[in-house]
Amino acid sequence: VKEDPFNLERLAEEFKANPEVVIVAVEQEPRTLEYATLECRRNKRVALAAVSKDGLALEHVAPELQRDRDVVLKAIANDPFALQYAAWEFGRVRRVVRRAMRKNRFALQFAAQELQLDKREVLRAVRQDGLTLKVVANEFRGDKEVVLAAVRQDRRSRWFAAERLQVDPDVVYEAGKRNAIAGVDDEAPVCQITKVSWTVDGGLRVDAAVGLSGQEQRLVLPKSATLGDLVEKLADATVGLGGQE
Repeated sequence: VKEDPFNLERLAEEFKANPEVVIVAVEQEPRTLEYATLECRRNKRVALAAVSKDGLALEHVAPELQRDRDVVLKAIANDPFALQYAAWEFGRVRRVVRRAMRKNRFALQFAAQELQLDKREVLRAVRQDGLTLKVVANEFRGDKEVVLAAVRQDRRSRWFAAERLQVDPDVVYEAGKRNAIAGVDDEAPVCQITKVSWTVDGGLRVDAAVGLSGQEQRLVLPKSATLGDLVEKLADATVGLGGQE
């Protein structure tokens, strides 16, 4: 196993049951823990050796050690997604879930349902990483407060919101604020969206301050317009200023 840790799979049962042999294997390749005997996977020293190298090795430790606080926290410290393999009660402990989420906000998807449906936890997550909106419960993707909080942190999260909110003027406005356009050779953005509203036919009316002088421009886009269409329109408006700047 020193030469190739995957050799553990082909060894006799007595070696698969030997903690010293298994530790040598898992310290090189934690996934080889699955080839150890159940009795060996119940050995806390073996389990800690594996999850210290790869938190996801928690999947292969014995069920009783998936309930062991030391093993679980060590696994989560190495890989927050290890929470999915911990005993169910850990997913209900707010401190444990937050510890995992500090390393990766997407770990929220492995929390117990009551925490996934806790708006405070969802807002806490999207305010620190807007893209967490991708994994929150569907009801929050349709919650304007949550979506706005996510978009303010990362404008790309808009595309994970419910369809009706993707085109909501307030959401579009916040996404636009985080998407200022810089002109060629300019060191600072030269387009700033100031207002977004609906037109009578359901399109979008976008007011923007264009150019370094902040000249006001009003753009009208169809309902089907994308953020890319808006960028193109603003770029055209900037170029249209010619030598005025």
